[in-house]
Amino acid sequence: MKSPSIENLLEADHISLDDLIIQLCAALEERDVERSFARLDLMWARLAVHIRAEHLCLFPALLDAARQLSTSEEGAPRFDEAQGLINQLRRDHDFFMTELARAVNAMREMMNAQDSGASEERLREVRQTISIVKARLAEHNKLEEEQVYRWPAALLNSSRQAQLNECVRREIENLPSRFA
Repeated sequence: MKSPSIENLLEADHISLDDLIIQLCAALEERDVERSFARLDLMWARLAVHIRAEHLCLFPALLDAARQLSTSEEGAPRFDEAQGLINQLRRDHDFFMTELARAVNAMREMMNAQDSGASEERLREVRQTISIVKARLAEHNKLEEEQVYRWPAALLNSSRQAQLNECVRREIENLPSRFA
């Protein structure tokens, strides 16, 4: 059976991550601290492996191919264009990981707290953080799906696409052992 394209693989992971963030938001709205923490922890880990796949596999392959491109192929970015957009995506990735780490730490504190008033305020802060992350993630994913995920087909031969696909798939499936 033929494996899905890199574009389909990464877009399917976006859909899965979107579902997780919806579940997280529902748990936060219900003020279910334990379920919120479990969903947030999974979301953080799943997004981290997705980002790792892009940083270790996708981005280097695209930049290398764009750097070596001597003629303008249809759908292929110039090196400076690819580098600029990938730098923007990396800044987004840093933002997501930093904000989700802060939210995880706040949820851990709530799990151990005795003061329900302080917990309610922290829960409100976490909901606000997740709302900001969710909105920025939607814009970020749109950029990836409409541009970057289409580049492998324009920049890489089928053999290199298959190698990239395998690298990305392996990274996405490599979750921390606590989620096994």
